[in-house]
Amino acid sequence: MGAERGDFGITQSSRSATIFFFLCIGLVLRLALLLRRTWRNREKASLQRNCTGFPLVVLGSGGHTAEALEMLKHLIASPVNLERVVYVVARTDSHSAAKAAKNHEELLQDVPHKFYYIPRAREV
Repeated sequence: MGAERGDFGITQSSRSATIFFFLCIGLVLRLALLLRRTWRNREKASLQRNCTGFPLVVLGSGGHTAEALEMLKHLIASPVNLERVVYVVARTDSHSAAKAAKNHEELLQDVPHKFYYIPRAREV
């Protein structure tokens, strides 16, 4: 009268122990994956919160102003904290400066900004 043997000559108690062992291994692996994912998300969140930006936006003619302002809109939507924005514009390009100032007032009321006016290369 020994232990009852099932299929393949394995006892019922050793089958239960094997199932329990593999369940424990699966649980430990799942826990490790969850901890790894949580740690990565925490690292990403801390990097995003601590990132500060000081963009320098160079405005120009021929559509460059619209492109630069569009890129600035994407930067605003990101988790980067903007401390200030610096715009560089040609002295004779009043249209780009006005467009940037209007855009800044609409989107970035709380962020300080400064315009630097420089001569065009062909006017120097």
